[in-house]
Amino acid sequence: MTWICHDSDVFAVTEVSREVTLSVHFATSDSLRSLMTLGCRAFHFSGHGSPQHLYFEDGLGTVHPIPIHDLKNLCVSHNSPLRLVVVQACYSHNVGASVC
Repeated sequence: MTWICHDSDVFAVTEVSREVTLSVHFATSDSLRSLMTLGCRAFHFSGHGSPQHLYFEDGLGTVHPIPIHDLKNLCVSHNSPLRLVVVQACYSHNVGASVC
């Protein structure tokens, strides 16, 4: 199967490619705050959620629920360059509707 069919598509993909720094962390509330403070542009969360929370860990590995409204405040603070958030969790629609 050919994913890119035309020379113009190849050129477009080549022109927009940039060096990407990937950082993988356990989903702790501290690592989230650090990433937002450092100014990440994209954030992907894969974990557990409820209608009003995403569930991170604390430094001891125990559950640390973070309310959706706190996530929104964290994402928009620090003049964040954050442009993309991907949430894979139960009730992720609630997160998207609240944060955007």
